[in-house]
Amino acid sequence: MNLLNNYRLDFCQDYGYPPKIRSYILDILELINKENVVSIIVSGSISRGELTSKEINGSLEIFGDFEFYIVVKDNISALDIYKPKIEKDYYRTKCNQKNMIFHVDSEVFREKDISKLPAKIRFFELKEK
Repeated sequence: MNLLNNYRLDFCQDYGYPPKIRSYILDILELINKENVVSIIVSGSISRGELTSKEINGSLEIFGDFEFYIVVKDNISALDIYKPKIEKDYYRTKCNQKNMIFHVDSEVFREKDISKLPAKIRFFELKEK
């Protein structure tokens, strides 16, 4: 059983995000082959409660991006993580976003490579309840 099937997205409710934000995140996470994933970290403005969105003509417009760090087992390549080949504007279409501001960033790290990251300050937030 893969524990990553039980996502902890309670921060969406904690920050008062519209339910569609949580739904969009779940849609994106479903594109990841989690068999060899150790952890998925949501980072950036969405993790701090600073994501801006607005309901416009019945559609949720997102003024920002979603950022994910994906930590995988050591023998896995980034190419093995995503289920389909993802086209450039896939996420914008999947999340029904017409504005060019919205995008999804993800970076894949192997467990062993995390300890090799340069010794510098990185600004991102990790919260766990």
